[in-house]
Amino acid sequence: MPVRISPVRSRVGQNGEFPLLDIPGTEKKSGNRKERKKQKRKQKKQAEIEAKHCETSNGFLKGGGHGEENGNGGHEKENGNTQASKRKCWEEPLDKSGLVVLDVGGERYRTSRDAFLKYPNSRLGKLLSSSNLDEILTLCEEYTPSNPPEFFFDKNPENFSVVMELYRSGKLHIPDGAQACAMVMRRDFDYWGIDELLLEPCCALKFYPKVELCNTQIEKDIQDKEKAEKDRLAEDFGDSKISELRSFLWAFLEKPWTSTGAQIYAWFSLFVILVSTVTFVMSTADELQVDQNGDADFPMVIFVIELLDLIT
Repeated sequence: MPVRISPVRSRVGQNGEFPLLDIPGTEKKSGNRKERKKQKRKQKKQAEIEAKHCETSNGFLKGGGHGEENGNGGHEKENGNTQASKRKCWEEPLDKSGLVVLDVGGERYRTSRDAFLKYPNSRLGKLLSSSNLDEILTLCEEYTPSNPPEFFFDKNPENFSVVMELYRSGKLHIPDGAQACAMVMRRDFDYWGIDELLLEPCCALKFYPKVELCNTQIEKDIQDKEKAEKDRLAEDFGDSKISELRSFLWAFLEKPWTSTGAQIYAWFSLFVILVSTVTFVMSTADELQVDQNGDADFPMVIFVIELLDLIT
């Protein structure tokens, strides 16, 4: 059968492609080729959208805001592709009956998911009962959708064993060997969403006095800082020469720890006060009194006492 060839145009098509020969039987293959190219472009565009909206690093999904900011400082509205990409990021749901791995400050804990559902209002209870990626990434720093899933928390793991014991045994105890500050322990309870009223009585009797002691010490430190700042403002005489002299004299007379000369002056002042006190007591003795005729048993001692009184 003779092949019919259509006239070839003298210029390239508008899309930059050369015209195809009009050969019977090639229309179907050409259409399939175009469909494959169209599908590849669609897949590439979808991959770019997923890479933009799923912030990943070595397999980790990181917490934080999603979406780009527009020029007005707000967030662009999510279109259908964005929502589809976010759903695809979360296409591997948690194993509802399996294990989970918790990485707290580098220490890994492997336990059953059901243990955390006993306290649904806690951070871990909300985390492991949620199926929304945005909510999960607000409750932990990083999430790895593996099997089992892994969650990373950038927290000091020192007190996390106390929290884990609550989920495992249902009782909240603080070990006797725990050296953590009571205020740090309270902050950890707040972070993990654990009600400190769940403490067993044996531990509550030791925990709350420590909290009160810490609060008292914190208030005292605040008062000391306020007093020190008030004294500093009161002793600020300015930057002139006279002001510097006043500051030197103030420190010399009122703050003996500031210099050796101030310490010598302080010791001399203490010695004068001591001598004055001794002479005053001695002058009240009957043997050192002058009678009506002006006679005394120890006239020299009386003279020294009067001289010291005059000096001091």
